[in-house]
Amino acid sequence: MGNGLLSDLGLPLMLFIPALADYLPGCLDTRALAHVRIVQGEAALGQMRRFVALHQSIQALDDHATPELDRAVALSHHLLWDLTGLLTQ
Repeated sequence: MGNGLLSDLGLPLMLFIPALADYLPGCLDTRALAHVRIVQGEAALGQMRRFVALHQSIQALDDHATPELDRAVALSHHLLWDLTGLLTQ
């Protein structure tokens, strides 16, 4: 507050931020699970590593920037996401 922060704004923030520290991590974790897949188990991880290596090799070929390779990278990404969903079930 000594650095120019108004007291009518600073005091509510000081009271509100600790409440967010308890609520926000759980909310962010729930939101992240919509965009993240977690693969567990040795067999599933082995399969996932193989498909990630294949996806990376397709991405490496994409330097030539042809429409076919662009489409292959997009399909590879979607297939990798779908495969990860199957491996997590």
